[in-house]
Amino acid sequence: MGLFNLKAQWMSRARQIALAESISDRCISPVWDRIQHRADSLGSTEAKGYIRARAGSIIDRQANRVIAETGHIVSDSIRRGIVDIATDQVVESTIRQIIEDRQSRALRRVA
Repeated sequence: MGLFNLKAQWMSRARQIALAESISDRCISPVWDRIQHRADSLGSTEAKGYIRARAGSIIDRQANRVIAETGHIVSDSIRRGIVDIATDQVVESTIRQIIEDRQSRALRRVA
């Protein structure tokens, strides 16, 4: 594999990550709205699975929009990779939001 091919793959991966970040940024709020009613009743492992399941359709819709906005033609395997990255980012962000929400409520109870 030549240097040009390595650079092309790196740039392609960088674009995939940038698209995934754009998708996840758009999805965090709607996913939170969808899962917040169950956030307190879920353990961390269960929360990750629940978020992943409930976020799927939101992330797929946003992926279609963001990819269409770029005008790029994206293969199914590249799209799946972008969606997987975005999903992981949404799950991580939502878990952090759950933790912050729990800590905030605990502090209010103490005060």
